[in-house]
Amino acid sequence: MSDLNQIGNIGEASGDKRIKLSIPVGMLLENCRSGGFSDDEIADMLNARDYSKLPERVREPEMEFAERFATAEEMGEDWERALREGYTFKFLHVGALRRLLLFRHGLVVERDYVQDELDLRGVPLTTEEAEQLQATIVRQWAVEPEQGEGAKPGTYRIGLKFRD
Repeated sequence: MSDLNQIGNIGEASGDKRIKLSIPVGMLLENCRSGGFSDDEIADMLNARDYSKLPERVREPEMEFAERFATAEEMGEDWERALREGYTFKFLHVGALRRLLLFRHGLVVERDYVQDELDLRGVPLTTEEAEQLQATIVRQWAVEPEQGEGAKPGTYRIGLKFRD
């Protein structure tokens, strides 16, 4: 089975069982993780509503942590279970996908990869990172190894699954 099929199948299987989160809540968790905090540390900080350690370590220190956490509570999203077991996004627009790549991998558009309309091309990921990303964005995005002339090994194309 090709890498492409393996990544797609893993994403599809795990996407069905995972908690589904809104963009604000998923980005809160990803930004917290970008600071190198463990899932237990993140859960403890959020449950205590103590956001004081976050701005000095996360990739987006200006995020309104209290507001994002209030959104999670208002929407009844099981963020703590999602943190520990994994999640998928209910919906994810291309701008949020770029932020996800920044939070998880420190990747920036035009520096590390290019955006071609709704496709992200040349995204440098390991196979494991691509599989984890696919499992998180499985509902509408496909992560595929770059193909064709000039494609570099270890780079991926991320594009919408369904287009009009």
